[in-house]
Amino acid sequence: MIRRISVVLLTVLPPLMLSACSPKTAGVGMDSRTMSPTVLMSLVRAAGDTLATMTARGSVSFDSPEGSGSAFVQMVMKRPDSLLVRFRGPFGIEGGTLFLSREHFLFYNAFENRVISGVPDVKSIRSVIPFELTPEEILQAFCGRFLISAPADAVQGYGMEEDLFHLTVLCGADTCEYWVDPEVLLVRRMQRLNRGGEVLFEAKAEDYVTDDGVSVPRRISILFPQAKRRLAVFYDRVTVNPPDVSFTYNVPSSARRETR
Repeated sequence: MIRRISVVLLTVLPPLMLSACSPKTAGVGMDSRTMSPTVLMSLVRAAGDTLATMTARGSVSFDSPEGSGSAFVQMVMKRPDSLLVRFRGPFGIEGGTLFLSREHFLFYNAFENRVISGVPDVKSIRSVIPFELTPEEILQAFCGRFLISAPADAVQGYGMEEDLFHLTVLCGADTCEYWVDPEVLLVRRMQRLNRGGEVLFEAKAEDYVTDDGVSVPRRISILFPQAKRRLAVFYDRVTVNPPDVSFTYNVPSSARRETR
């Protein structure tokens, strides 16, 4: 199934032209000497909570051992758990639809006229997209909000690195590192490493745009170095906190259906 989806999205689309550098909010004027890691995590959580809903248009691309490809996308998101992504190929040709909520996921492959649905977990999602991501991680990947969820006693290191807060915490048997932008107080980069220091997972959020005090990235990337898998999202249009968002989608009654 992964190879089939890779073929569906194989068409290489011309790169989207991103607009000039986005404005930034004023920096907090603090560093690791004046702000504790506990306070930093609290501020990052508060800054993350300023984003409730979001719509965006752009492109998504992926690379994996099974294949690579890209497609235009239109995305609707409502935190904490609802996501709708429509994929389009050249000339507006419909490629598919991904819907994700806490209780249900659906992937419609328009080229094969095929629907796969089920309860969202890593295994079922892995059956339709070539990445081992939890539903929460998929939502984070499309809106660029990477959360720091760790108690104060899990902190292993804290300081400044290239004008970013650098926080190291224990996350289960692994170690997670976060680089936080002091101006927007959001995670710009994170890594998960195993006990041997090998990077298992890396995420980046870049090119922030700020609207009414709420900042979101227009470039987001997810990397699994050991599995040689990469997902990248690029937005050329973003709407922050629209009051009404719709998760309506249509699937032809003639589509073949599978449950996972």
